[in-house]
Amino acid sequence: MRELEINILRYFFQHKQSIDYLEHGIDASIFTDATHHALFQIYMAYVAKYKSVPEKNNLVIFMAENNIDTKHIEHISRVFPSVYEPFEDLAIIEEALLLKVKKLLHTRAIQDSLQTLGDQWNEKDVTKLYKKISSIDQLDIHGRVKDCFLLEGLATQVITLPTPYPTCFENFNKIIGLGGFYPPQLITILKGPKSMGTTFLLHLAVGYVKNGLPVTYIDWENGQSQIATVLQQMLANVRVEFLYADHNRTSLEQKLEKVRAAGQDIHYIKLRAKRDGLMIAEDIIDRRFDQTGRKPKALFYDYLDITGGDKSKDRRERVQMAYADASTLNGKYDAFGITVSKITRGSKNKEFLTEEDAAEDNEKAYNVDAMFAIRRGEEEVEAGIGYITPIVQRSGASNLDIKCVLDMSGDTRYIGDSLRPY
Repeated sequence: MRELEINILRYFFQHKQSIDYLEHGIDASIFTDATHHALFQIYMAYVAKYKSVPEKNNLVIFMAENNIDTKHIEHISRVFPSVYEPFEDLAIIEEALLLKVKKLLHTRAIQDSLQTLGDQWNEKDVTKLYKKISSIDQLDIHGRVKDCFLLEGLATQVITLPTPYPTCFENFNKIIGLGGFYPPQLITILKGPKSMGTTFLLHLAVGYVKNGLPVTYIDWENGQSQIATVLQQMLANVRVEFLYADHNRTSLEQKLEKVRAAGQDIHYIKLRAKRDGLMIAEDIIDRRFDQTGRKPKALFYDYLDITGGDKSKDRRERVQMAYADASTLNGKYDAFGITVSKITRGSKNKEFLTEEDAAEDNEKAYNVDAMFAIRRGEEEVEAGIGYITPIVQRSGASNLDIKCVLDMSGDTRYIGDSLRPY
């Protein structure tokens, strides 16, 4: 962390573009080290006066002429020469700064709305805040909003399509627009009764780990023990009462070795339902990144509808804010996110669903990049199968009158591609 901070200081003192960040309110609070904090205050004072970054000799004169007096002066004198040392990894520093800018602006947007609106929120106010947060997510390096001339860009540049990450189910991939998911998409899986929603998420998570992706699983509904039991059943493919038989235990250990051979794991975060918001998970992920450099590529939210929030807001507003927060988190980490939600009670017998069949708030369909539904009636449960149907897809093929079939067993928590026709 200390090395990152000194490199950020080097960036500000050596690159004239660094002034752009000050327009968005970056200040000395981004530094945890007291000496770095004090040095940045001197930098800001110089820029405020001369509108340019300070050269080394000019800064020394500025400090002397302005009687810069600080209790950290001895530490500053030792650190000061290092801020003009050359450094590499400019892109990494600019990425770290951009994340700090976005986090700062997100916080201010929410704080300003809370101070202005108090308890008088309505759907229009939520939409306005969501749009403001979305515009922040579009900031490029140096805190500038992205813009371009589309036709000129088409003529002079090669537009690259996103690289999708296929799921572990070939049948499912066939009905996904581009054959898989990609950053910063947010995907919702609607679940009906007995549809094994959490088990399906965990199968996807393990599949991505096998493909070498760092995965983070944020859980509001279950608990570490329950999630771990489901994972063991999935890998060993047994009923829970037979999980610890010697031969099943040996099989589980062998399969665990194969999964972890990709060098990745599932970073699990347990939050309290209807109390904890995504900011808590974000802090944990950031701390893990500072310690190990680990950044998720796939985020699983189980599930966003029961996150915490301002209890004075109605349920629909809280759900919309949760989805906006998840989209922001996906953008921050350049990851895609998948969550589950419920199908409305009156929709369970429909063959194909629309966004109106999403429980609690059908407008969540407008805030996601894709929405699918897992369907299992009594006949399907007895036959050991389940169907997945698309509801919303904004990329690739948009044919929604299709479905795929998976073999599913609630007893062993098994889900796999099925050869059965639908």
